[in-house]
Amino acid sequence: MEPRPTRVLLVDDDASLCRVMAKAIARRGWTVAFATDRAAAEVEIARRPPDAIVLDLVLAPDVRGTDLLPVIRAHAPRAHVAIVTGHYDLEDAIAADALVDLYLAKPVGPRAMVALVERLLRKRSWRDGLLARCRNLGLSERQAELLGLLVAGETIKSAAAKMGCNESSARTYLQRALEYTGTGSRAELFALLLDGVDLPR
Repeated sequence: MEPRPTRVLLVDDDASLCRVMAKAIARRGWTVAFATDRAAAEVEIARRPPDAIVLDLVLAPDVRGTDLLPVIRAHAPRAHVAIVTGHYDLEDAIAADALVDLYLAKPVGPRAMVALVERLLRKRSWRDGLLARCRNLGLSERQAELLGLLVAGETIKSAAAKMGCNESSARTYLQRALEYTGTGSRAELFALLLDGVDLPR
């Protein structure tokens, strides 16, 4: 069976900018799509779940890229997400920090955009390896998802936000993982999980 192509989605209200960036990204052999509004982005995410998503923070005066995060969580939960914006706001950055992987201010040229996508895809590859390790240890998908986020540096609070659950549930997943693996601490559990997993650069 042919491997599924790596999919990248750009969401920005500037169609001409999307075309330039998509052309640069496509040269790396990745499948690229772009959407210039929320509705088109929702359709694309649902029909062809991407591996990496780059969102513009402000898609319209009353529409923000972060409005798409519930759709991403529902249809592409393993996608890695970056927000790129010319409307840099500290409150937006703080809010997005718990929900996305990277937050960058414009301008971002084609070369920088390709580097950004590469970084997101490296995180995806590393996360897939870690999830496989968790499955091999007999952990549940939710436990694996939480542990992947914690190992990547998320707090319980921010990991719970990304998973769409409350902190109490996240702590329960962690406690059960510790009990199931017989490890006595997070450090010991993380060491077990990372044995043989290449860390992202």
